[in-house]
Amino acid sequence: MREELGLTGRGWLAYVARLFVAQGRWHAAREMRIQMEAYAVIETGGKQYRVQKDDVIDVELLEGAEVGQPIELGRVLALQDGSGLKIGAPVVEGAKVMAEVVEAFRAPKVVAFKKKRRKGYHRKVGHRQELLRVKIASIA
Repeated sequence: MREELGLTGRGWLAYVARLFVAQGRWHAAREMRIQMEAYAVIETGGKQYRVQKDDVIDVELLEGAEVGQPIELGRVLALQDGSGLKIGAPVVEGAKVMAEVVEAFRAPKVVAFKKKRRKGYHRKVGHRQELLRVKIASIA
């Protein structure tokens, strides 16, 4: 079938991904996109994220980051740039992920409630985490 359509390599993957989208199979189409584009695994705020260009993610507040400014995100632990997967030990040297701050906001309140029955003891503590919504601009 590939030969009949004149598609080889990545062109074939893009064609199959478009078919999945047309049929409403979004998850399969996303998997096809993952195979075709560069991605990186970064660490910021004690958490690891798998990101691609134009992804929008929520990360913990970074010092000095303001809305609209470009920032460099954390440590790059792994990088897939089309030529192969590079895994750092612990980080990939020379790799960087640039992002643009879209919004600064606070997460919904998390309530910690402690109680000891029949003793009149209860404690309620709330917490709202400061977060940044960032859009990945480039992976290099």
